[in-house]
Amino acid sequence: MPLLLALLAVSVLAGKSRPAQSGIGESAVADATRAYVPLAATLLAVLLWAACGGGGGGGSPPPQDRGTPAGTYTLTLTATAGGVSKTSSLTLKVN
Repeated sequence: MPLLLALLAVSVLAGKSRPAQSGIGESAVADATRAYVPLAATLLAVLLWAACGGGGGGGSPPPQDRGTPAGTYTLTLTATAGGVSKTSSLTLKVN
């Protein structure tokens, strides 16, 4: 926030410190517009800077997949080829 106030103050002072250049073909409107260009540029920079927010987050973490629960499992494998079938059982122990 202090940086924002400093940028705003510098832009206002920069706009007011310019001497009025009213030569041939220049109007008071052009001088006034030129005086606010630094202010407009600063405000645009601040709006773009604020748009780059980091997002919040929070909330609860996603559930974790803990895989297969511990225990002993029996696996049955069956293979068939040429009309012959073979079955085999395996024991899987998960710690």
